[in-house]
Amino acid sequence: MIAIVNCVLTTIGLYFLKIPGLGFFSLLTLVSSFIPVAGIFIATLPPLLVALAEYGISSGVQLLAMVTFVHAVESYLLYPQIYSYRLKMHPLFVLSSLTIAEHFAGIQGLFLALPVALFLRQTLEIKEINNKSE
Repeated sequence: MIAIVNCVLTTIGLYFLKIPGLGFFSLLTLVSSFIPVAGIFIATLPPLLVALAEYGISSGVQLLAMVTFVHAVESYLLYPQIYSYRLKMHPLFVLSSLTIAEHFAGIQGLFLALPVALFLRQTLEIKEINNKSE
């Protein structure tokens, strides 16, 4: 789902920026979306080079801004929605958990943020149920 949305948004951006090779770059974006971390660089570098060669630095900066926007939408809207749906947690709780974990434990904290948050939520729910039954 994320890869498709990423591809569609990037294709729209490339279309409006009039970057040649739209079909190829769209396919490259779709395939690269499945490669963690390095995929963004693999998908961005070729159209960036074309934009710089065809239209100059301003077009390259616009392309980088578009890619940044697309990945911000992906990171701050899509991922929390997907996690909240799958884990049955509110999207704001997902974002808060990730932000707090990154602040206190850095990148490593991001790997544990949602499992720990889910564990804490379930533990608190069990205690609440036990308190009501007493």
